[in-house]
Amino acid sequence: MAIRNKRSHKFRGADIYTYIRAKHDIAPERHFTLNKNWRSHPELIQSVNYIFEHSPEQFEHKSIPFVSVDSGRSFDSQQAPIDHDQAAFEVCHLVVDEQQDSGNSETNINNTDDTAIINAEEVKDKNKSTSSTKECDKTTIASTQGYDLMAKWCAVDIVNLLNGHKHKGPDDPKAVSTGDICILVRSRPQAKIIKNSLSQLGLDSVYLSRDSIFSSKVAQDLNLLLVAIAAPNNEQKVKTALATQLFQYSVEDLLTFQHDPNLWQEKLNWFFEAQVELQRGNITSSVEHLMFCAESYSKWSSSVNDFNRHVTDLRHLLEILQTQQKQHAGIEKLLLWFEQQISMDVSNESNDEKVLRLESDSNLIKIVTYHASKGLEYPYVYLPFICNAMLSKQAIYTSEKDNTTYFRADNRLIELQYAEQERMAEDIRLLYVSLTRPIYRVVIGMFNVVNRQFKLHQTAIYKLLFGREEQSNIDERISDYFTAMSKQVTNNQTAGVVYKKVTVSEVHDAFKSSPVLLMPKNSDEASMVFNHYNPPKKHDWRIISYSMMSNQIGHASHSDVIKSEPDVLFETRGLTKQKKVNLMISLSHQKGFLISFIFQKALMREPVSIGF
Repeated sequence: MAIRNKRSHKFRGADIYTYIRAKHDIAPERHFTLNKNWRSHPELIQSVNYIFEHSPEQFEHKSIPFVSVDSGRSFDSQQAPIDHDQAAFEVCHLVVDEQQDSGNSETNINNTDDTAIINAEEVKDKNKSTSSTKECDKTTIASTQGYDLMAKWCAVDIVNLLNGHKHKGPDDPKAVSTGDICILVRSRPQAKIIKNSLSQLGLDSVYLSRDSIFSSKVAQDLNLLLVAIAAPNNEQKVKTALATQLFQYSVEDLLTFQHDPNLWQEKLNWFFEAQVELQRGNITSSVEHLMFCAESYSKWSSSVNDFNRHVTDLRHLLEILQTQQKQHAGIEKLLLWFEQQISMDVSNESNDEKVLRLESDSNLIKIVTYHASKGLEYPYVYLPFICNAMLSKQAIYTSEKDNTTYFRADNRLIELQYAEQERMAEDIRLLYVSLTRPIYRVVIGMFNVVNRQFKLHQTAIYKLLFGREEQSNIDERISDYFTAMSKQVTNNQTAGVVYKKVTVSEVHDAFKSSPVLLMPKNSDEASMVFNHYNPPKKHDWRIISYSMMSNQIGHASHSDVIKSEPDVLFETRGLTKQKKVNLMISLSHQKGFLISFIFQKALMREPVSIGF
């Protein structure tokens, strides 16, 4: 029973205190510890051991002690893809430029930052001194600015890493490809930041998460589109649907539609045509008809950063709706169900249909959430956003005395601080999970972050390195810590830890001057090739008409007909005054000729019986 990381499964409903109680119920002689790591490079293991061994708080709970582990296997320096100028554990420390005005960073603070949603005034240290605040203002970097810079630095480092391995063949064990690289993030907004920076340098990536398909923007837009298709007479709903990202129309385009009656009628006709397909139960055909008329896919490929992601989500949603249509009588009930799925919190449900389908190309750079990475491993791991915190917004905590969970409705400060301690302990365990994902190398980014909701001393990495109290001269302390760590974790061939200090201007310059990689296409990818078909030439057929047959029969003798067409003999009776005519006719490959011949003969004369 692995207690150390179980709280990282809180999003699935796991409770760390349940495991702690189970540990206390088991006799100590039955407690066992896995003391070998069979995944990571020895220097990487030493680095993680150093951080937790020197941590004042470790896992924030006496029942969850940190136990140092050893490497379970040896890595040959000739096989491990780590060059002499690289390290198993690398730190990029972002600092402000010396000439930068201290007020610049404060002006970049975004009140709508997605990384935290808590009123930090209730939990911040009220005894903070004025001198410490001024010192912090000179060196802090706003979270939005810092995350963007960290993403750019991460993209530049990946470009340099891949360029350094271009000379190595694909069979070289030390060669590094994009499929070996993983970037761990906490949320979708962070994934968008790093994905945008990667795409600017020509690096393709894929975001892997356990998010619900119904929480995507495509699901919301598709719901508006289906509502408009179901009621095309309501022009307001049609206007709303055309304004979604599915059509990629600009504001100028929408205004043009409104002022041009012919264009607007054309758009309405699209929706009426789609309604016909929808009423027949063809949801996919209905939506695809509109997408084809508006040339949406062409617009997506040129304007949408993640084209494959959008197409995959749309196809997945249409498949779900087509399946659910069998369980809901009528389009109204189906749309009501779809709207409920979007509005409900379905992220914790374990339905495979509601999980985003992922791109199959394994050669892309992977962007994975901390939770989704649990139990997985990646050769190279980047952690650019660990200077981040989502503070507790509700006073919900578990008492260590009686193992009872309490909820304080008025969010009294003391109870909110208890909840904040649990949040911090959980983030530290989640950080441990992230640091132990790589096989060969991990790269972390740090900076003295400031945000209207949190500061650096409220993050897990700060608590792990420096303890509870907020201190001044943060940048100097970070530099001293990792400089000392680099002297402890090393070997004869490479430096186990590399510490780099970069300024804001240096990151900007490096990103602007970085080459844009043109990623090669996957050689295993199937290509569309048309095979030429050359059918054998057949001459055992001919085109014959009724007129030609009639003329031939009328002017030829009975024996001539038999000689010319000796294949099959049919007898017709009663066609003309009970006169019997024996007719030889060749069917060959024209099997329908005889029936056509008989009916045409019969229709030209009075109704008679036909016998054989």
